[in-house]
Amino acid sequence: MNWPISINESAQDRRGPALLSENPPIFPHPCARGRLIALAALSQKLPAGRIASTLALALQQATQQRVLLVELTLGEGRLRLEDLGVSDLARSESVRVDPESADAGFDRLVVQVAGEPAEAPVLAALLGRFTRSYRHVLMLMGAELPVYPAIEGLVMADNAYLLFEQTAEEMLNYNLLLREVRAHRRGDESRIRPVCFVPADRRVAADSPVTRSLHPPFYLHERADCFGRQIRSWAREICGRRIGLALSAGAAKGLSHIGVIQVLEEHGIEVDAIAGCSMGAYIGAVWASGHDGSQLEKFACELEGRFGLLKLLDPALPPRRGFLLGWSVRHRLRRTIGEINFSDLVRPLRVVATNLATLERTVFTSGSVVDAVRASTAIPGVWVPVRIGAETFVDGGIVDPVPVSVLRQQGVERVIAVNVIPTPSFLKCVREQEREQEAVRGPRLSPFDFLHRYFNYFASGNVLDIMLRSMNAAQMLLAEESSKHADIVLRPLSCDGQWFEFNRPRKYIELGRTVALEHLDEIKALVARKESHEHCHIVDTLAAVA
Repeated sequence: MNWPISINESAQDRRGPALLSENPPIFPHPCARGRLIALAALSQKLPAGRIASTLALALQQATQQRVLLVELTLGEGRLRLEDLGVSDLARSESVRVDPESADAGFDRLVVQVAGEPAEAPVLAALLGRFTRSYRHVLMLMGAELPVYPAIEGLVMADNAYLLFEQTAEEMLNYNLLLREVRAHRRGDESRIRPVCFVPADRRVAADSPVTRSLHPPFYLHERADCFGRQIRSWAREICGRRIGLALSAGAAKGLSHIGVIQVLEEHGIEVDAIAGCSMGAYIGAVWASGHDGSQLEKFACELEGRFGLLKLLDPALPPRRGFLLGWSVRHRLRRTIGEINFSDLVRPLRVVATNLATLERTVFTSGSVVDAVRASTAIPGVWVPVRIGAETFVDGGIVDPVPVSVLRQQGVERVIAVNVIPTPSFLKCVREQEREQEAVRGPRLSPFDFLHRYFNYFASGNVLDIMLRSMNAAQMLLAEESSKHADIVLRPLSCDGQWFEFNRPRKYIELGRTVALEHLDEIKALVARKESHEHCHIVDTLAAVA
């Protein structure tokens, strides 16, 4: 944006933007959520045209309905606002406005503006006319535009996005623009979401001030493996068709999440947001970092074999706060994904942990991914609690074992939950089956049973097993209640599963694949479901400004 002022100048000394605060024109809200989308670029270095064109195409493909891209420019355009009148636009036969049909599959119109306040009602009337013909209208406002049309565009849009890179200059412009929106009579900052463009050779700073905005920033990475996927996710956000995946706790049983992810990838089902706790957080973090389902299986199989579990053991001596330190888990995760922050992930991730002091749920959305996952997987009594900053955290499965609500609070419209926590009825059936098998084959005796029972703290019936089963008892009701709020619930339950069987990954991965394939038609129907939208009545713009 062309900011003609200094941040220290008072309103009495300013011209242009100050008029917005003092005597802003009144415009009707063009339509319901999602009809008019404003994209405002804060820097001319941004590939704003490429971003807007790709988004328009993705939106058209997601909705299978006509999409119009309107580009406001100070240069030459097919249409000049100063040549139009509100009354002319109100009568469709008076002025013929035909956008160009782009080869990419959407319509496009370049509109020349002068940046004068008198153009605002004309622009509102023009856009109101287009929203009657198109399901979605994208309005791109380049960084070369004066502040006035940019503010008016943001205010009249149903949803607005600010495109910027994380530089000091652009962060200043970002804050200035939000300040003007707040001062506007019809300004609503809650409808504006920051979109941080990350060049291929850069990373986002962990302490970015934009993370404190009303909406979490949407990170758009220029890397080839991210750009297209994130643009499609952005389009699904606009049309209300995001898919979220809630991955439950469950220790080794959580390896079933890998099988579910593989099936989703194989059938081209893209996930827009992930929420996980405990093992679900671990699997979700590796997937969100850019690894695919086959790589997830490869990492899991590194522990395969009789002695694979030993790779996770790092005893705490003395076991005052837990039997294991957890550094082995942290080292394996850091070796897999590196020291990255949440802003570096190719898919949005939410990690759930439990604050040990207050016993409240904590949802990590920024900072170190490794630290957050390590906190979420710290099973009480098994692993030593994790300290992050001034707080101490333990397993997130204690307070939210299936974090469906985390995705709902994020605004995700369609949620698939993967719940590996068994129900009491399932365990009762398993127990009856075991008794029947024992009655048929008789008791099984082994010379190692004595050593296994009395010296292995992980063995069935010993202290760690009792702790884990007791925690599962508390989780069951929470997990079932959370699952009620998901659109689809996948339950990869194993009759002979043990929480510590990390050395048998293929068993659980195959179980996850089987359950996902059984529900594949249901998942596809959820993804393809079309929401019913009522076409709202467009208020007469001329009457509104008269």
